[in-house]
Amino acid sequence: MRNDLLVSLGEISYYRGVTPDQFWKEVGAKLAEQRMRKGMSPGSLEAKGGPTNKTVTEIEAGRIGRISSLIDLLDALHIDMVDLFRSVLKMEKEESSPELQFVIRQFKDAGVAGRAALVSTARLAEVRSESRAPEEPSDQPNQKQGTTREGIAAAKRRGRR
Repeated sequence: MRNDLLVSLGEISYYRGVTPDQFWKEVGAKLAEQRMRKGMSPGSLEAKGGPTNKTVTEIEAGRIGRISSLIDLLDALHIDMVDLFRSVLKMEKEESSPELQFVIRQFKDAGVAGRAALVSTARLAEVRSESRAPEEPSDQPNQKQGTTREGIAAAKRRGRR
């Protein structure tokens, strides 16, 4: 999967599980929002040398058609394609728990092997949690926390070799 490739290369992935249809509809909605914010109609864009009224309407409905038409609309609105796509794929920032912050620090400090071990551990935990019924919250400390931290520390050490 491309997302795994980006992670292994240390690059940022903006993938957030959207389908191509959802992506293009969101692109169209953002373009319509920007056009209206600038006080322009689809017809006024056509009059200024942009795409036709029909093309603008189609793109804003999520039916992109030809990329050259999308580029024409972006040029007419003075919008950069990369910025638009990033804004559509941008993940909402969530408050990170202390545990997540710890794992992120470990991941950043780990080498390739350590990162692979951390990802494998996370995937294994995900599979295990999917196969179990939800547990009732407990006031008792989680005995697995120490094991997980030890596993992360070991993965980090392996990654530095």
